[in-house]
Amino acid sequence: MKRLPFFLPIAALFSVMAAPPVLAQEPESKPTVAVYVSGDIPDYQKEFIGTYLLYALINSGADANDETSAAFLAAVGDSQSKRKKPLNDSLICVLSRKFDIRYVCAAAVTQAPDSAVTLSARIISAKTGKSRYNSEITLQLKTMEDLEQICAMTVERMFDGRNIFGGQTAPPEVAAQPAYAAANAAADSVAKATAVAVESAETAAHRGTAAVSAEIVHADADADDTVAVKPPSMRMKYVAVVETEIDAQSGASAELTSADARLVTAELRREAVKNLPRGRYNVMTSETVYAQGSAVLDKCADENCVIILGSAIGADFIVRGIISKMQTKFTLTVEIYETEDGNLVASSDPIRSESLEGMLEQTAVVCAEMYKSFVAAHAPPPEPAAPPPAPTVAVQEPDTPLWKLHKMGIDISVGAGGVISGGFGGGVEWNDGERVTMPYTASGVCLFLDAAYAELFLVYQAGNGKWESPNVPDPQRPDLPAMTRSCINAGFFVKYPFNRYSRVKLFPLIGLDYEASISGQVKYENGDNEYALDGANGRPNANSLSSLWLKAGGGIDFAMGKTLYLRSEILYGARAANAFEHYCADKKTGGDAYAKFGQGVTFKAGVGIRL
Repeated sequence: MKRLPFFLPIAALFSVMAAPPVLAQEPESKPTVAVYVSGDIPDYQKEFIGTYLLYALINSGADANDETSAAFLAAVGDSQSKRKKPLNDSLICVLSRKFDIRYVCAAAVTQAPDSAVTLSARIISAKTGKSRYNSEITLQLKTMEDLEQICAMTVERMFDGRNIFGGQTAPPEVAAQPAYAAANAAADSVAKATAVAVESAETAAHRGTAAVSAEIVHADADADDTVAVKPPSMRMKYVAVVETEIDAQSGASAELTSADARLVTAELRREAVKNLPRGRYNVMTSETVYAQGSAVLDKCADENCVIILGSAIGADFIVRGIISKMQTKFTLTVEIYETEDGNLVASSDPIRSESLEGMLEQTAVVCAEMYKSFVAAHAPPPEPAAPPPAPTVAVQEPDTPLWKLHKMGIDISVGAGGVISGGFGGGVEWNDGERVTMPYTASGVCLFLDAAYAELFLVYQAGNGKWESPNVPDPQRPDLPAMTRSCINAGFFVKYPFNRYSRVKLFPLIGLDYEASISGQVKYENGDNEYALDGANGRPNANSLSSLWLKAGGGIDFAMGKTLYLRSEILYGARAANAFEHYCADKKTGGDAYAKFGQGVTFKAGVGIRL
């Protein structure tokens, strides 16, 4: 396995955000894990996903070995190349046990034509074949940041902040974060995955320890996160029905074939499923048994070989049948061995018949009696009285308005920055074609409040500009004045952020901006006819320059951390003629002119902080 990329330790910290659940007994050694990624995506993306998930598992208390993982993945690839269908959980478990790997994180990636990628992942126990910590996330995949995001969301959904293998070291800054930090606002579209605690008794059994103290089983996902403890005698037992053996001497004369043996094996497995209590025994599938040992079974001449095979595939008990023929009658005997010590724990009465069909008909009755005595002999002792539950402190989610908005996918932020704006057009035009425009430039400061899909802002700016006219050849003539002005802008924009969970976020926006003028003055170069817009002596007041703008444009946010980001926007706007322009057209020209609408461009840049 390649060396971990430098940015993965930072990204994978999002996978361990809450304190680990209380386990009955921490295992003596860390369980070994491997990650297997399948799907029709480039190999470098598979390697990225595999490395990210593996780092999260290591942070959660597991262990990994580069050489073992590489050998396991090579074996998986070799097995996959020989099959038309994807590997099932049983075969993955068989391969993982070969390399002493306790848990396999199996991840599958599917890609839709619209670039939407679905990453599904689960952790499979090599001992039991059970899947736990299931998760499925769908996200638009366009950049490596998107790939990192979908991995972070997968880890969040799988573990829900738990150190599932008993890991005790999580960075303090991560432990202090809320569990939703990595998934951000995607919690509204994907339900929390079911969390099931690690079975510590299973760990000890796989390692071959002599004593197993307890098995940890997690409560139902809809109940509270309490952990129940069962004694070793009450944990689930796994039963493997191996291929029925044909007696080497009498079987040859009877002309029994391997097909006849498989028929008998199938009947024995069916009876095991029918007679063994499901709450205590799990009959392993034929695919799991044969995938590991079909080639070995043909060479097994005694029960020791079968017991070794059963232990290799993780079975607690082995059921095997032996067919022989004495004179004209077939004889079938069925035996049950315990793989831990090789003891014969149950056997059936001989089943005799002159035909194979007759022998199978008697099998149901005889095996039922054998399993009845077997179950009775291995009945678990009465459960000890459960100790009174320890007092628990209910942890409630915050009931603040910001928390409720966050749960709805709306993040609130505030910020401040600078503004540069320019207005052009506007003014007055005469019926004979002569016209005067009133351009200006201004700068100022702004405050904004952002709510994911909307923005409120408040701006103060001041500036000036000299009036212009194509009919006045010399721009330095004193006929055209300059105007100074200051105003306060307030408005509301709606926007749609793209790449919302990436570091760089783009968004278009459109909305209304009301420009409230608070001062204005007309100045001529020769100093004559200067006047302030103060409403005195019949002159218009400063508010006559006020106008309502319709603006549209785009913006970009660049994240500087978890809460801090930079923002810039550029906007184009249009407005109707203001009251001052109408005053100039009506009062100064005797009604021989009309006011023109104006246009303008605004640029903003600032810093925002997410609350």
